[in-house]
Amino acid sequence: MERRWGNLPPPNQSQTPTDYKHLFVYKDESVPADYPDTSGGRRYEYLAQAQLLARRRNVRKDCSVLIVRPAIVEGPRIKVVVAVDWVSIVKGHLGLGMSDWAAVFFRFDSQNGEFRFDQVQLGGI
Repeated sequence: MERRWGNLPPPNQSQTPTDYKHLFVYKDESVPADYPDTSGGRRYEYLAQAQLLARRRNVRKDCSVLIVRPAIVEGPRIKVVVAVDWVSIVKGHLGLGMSDWAAVFFRFDSQNGEFRFDQVQLGGI
């Protein structure tokens, strides 16, 4: 997603640019506590709904957040959709507006007994 959309400015002045080196991740039931804080030169900050709302109020601009959807089994592969949503305030409550997404596919490697990265499909609005 960074390669395709990382150089684009935010769609409007009320949004902060997405910093692909320091990403916020929406912490809910599909994101367990044992996800890494850093990977490949990126830092991830896991925020629950109340923390995202507080951050949006403090910054006074919409910001982006990664939302990891629950995994889906599709034939011999597992599909995980990771979306970038814009955090906003709608009538005093947290609002999320989809921006772009990536469907990440993993295939089980029976020789090593682990899942291996297989493919990424990018999409956006």
